[in-house]
Amino acid sequence: MMKQTSSISNKKKIQILFKVIGSPEIGLGHVMRSMELAREFKKNPETEVFFYCNQNAVVISKLARNFTVFVGDMEDSQDRKILSLIDRCNFDVVIIDHMGVNPVLCSAIKSQNPAILVVVLDTIDYSDENIDIIINLFNHNLEIPHPGAFFSGNYFEGLQYAILRDSFLPLIKKERRVSTIPDTILIAYGGADKNHYTITAINRMETWWRDARFKVVVGALNRDYEAIENLSKDNPRYTVFCDNPEIQDIMDTADLGFVGSGTTLLELCSLGVPAVVTPQNEFERRFSDYIEKNNACLVLSEADMQKPLNEALMEKILDTETRRNMSIHQKNLVDGRGKERIVHIIMSSLGGP
Repeated sequence: MMKQTSSISNKKKIQILFKVIGSPEIGLGHVMRSMELAREFKKNPETEVFFYCNQNAVVISKLARNFTVFVGDMEDSQDRKILSLIDRCNFDVVIIDHMGVNPVLCSAIKSQNPAILVVVLDTIDYSDENIDIIINLFNHNLEIPHPGAFFSGNYFEGLQYAILRDSFLPLIKKERRVSTIPDTILIAYGGADKNHYTITAINRMETWWRDARFKVVVGALNRDYEAIENLSKDNPRYTVFCDNPEIQDIMDTADLGFVGSGTTLLELCSLGVPAVVTPQNEFERRFSDYIEKNNACLVLSEADMQKPLNEALMEKILDTETRRNMSIHQKNLVDGRGKERIVHIIMSSLGGP
């Protein structure tokens, strides 16, 4: 049974503060998914949602379209600005969605108001007793294989908590028909793509697939956008999309994706689009290995991207039955209802329905 930590019975509205960070180095994945979770909360007229973010023009612009945004100093190890904000406002919930949660912050929040519910999305620190709820897609802490038995609060883990946009839901319900030959190929390595995989993939595709069409998706923080456009503008087989809001339709029309191991992979899984994944860092490598062990993707290492596809991997990619089985396993892993489950967990912990 989940521990109840607060009560909303005597309040008119539930005040929720998200703390997020986005940058060219880490991308916008955490920002975008928190925005989706915030929209899910806002479906309840009894909630108010606010954001606290770092000083980045793209991050602020995205958030400010739909939410009240407070801009903080992420270099301040004491988190004085957000603590001052929490002291002034009457927040019920603080949701932290970025890597490297400062334990000083969580302790200070509880010192100011023990009734505030502190929620952390995707962390490896299970020792902080000031965190009430941790919700992880995957446990990256190799030293603690069973976090639920170690963490003092409420711990939830699994791909059933994957946060996807509402625009994906109608497409998730569709039956996926896997093509005999991959004709339309998606290239998407995250909003920032710090390892420049997009350019590498474009260059390699000329030798890997000579007859396919390519849809290249880049994010607003991708520093290679101009170079990517230049590589593709003289080749009608390539179409480049930058920060496109209709990403679900672009993905749904692809037969195969060459992607990173973040939100894009989860989105492809929900649609059942077979994926070849190249992780950007060690955390993504472990996550993509986990997805591959569930027969829901194929992993292509960074080293392998620099040379022709090995014969064994190409054989798997071209095998229709392999891709069809992959598609089935993908859709079984991600059902698109993650944010509903997270909202239910948090509201139930507050004493709501």
